[in-house]
Amino acid sequence: MRLQTDSQKPRPGAIKNMHHMDKESKAYKSGEFGDLFNEAALENMAAEDLVAYSQSKLKLEDDMAALDYTFEKALKEGIEKGKAEGLRESAAKMLKSNLDPQFIHEITGLSIEEILSLK
Repeated sequence: MRLQTDSQKPRPGAIKNMHHMDKESKAYKSGEFGDLFNEAALENMAAEDLVAYSQSKLKLEDDMAALDYTFEKALKEGIEKGKAEGLRESAAKMLKSNLDPQFIHEITGLSIEEILSLK
């Protein structure tokens, strides 16, 4: 991030009049101009609209956090299920090779009952 000189910093009057600029231009809809448009829109909102916007934004942030948590939890559960399935498949192959169930238990950590159920 580079430092802005006083002449480069947005002025309050410029922010309040941003709605007069061409909002259809792609250059104005992204980056710093997009931020300025958003800031100008907030500056021009009525108090009750600003409260509603703030509440809506907080709800969106809460929803995004919940989605992130759910995704991470599901991913972790999927990885654990995959590991368990891999252990069961390996144990089944060991049984087919006539390895002792006690030995398979020591290697995989699966219970003797689970190992024997794989026959």
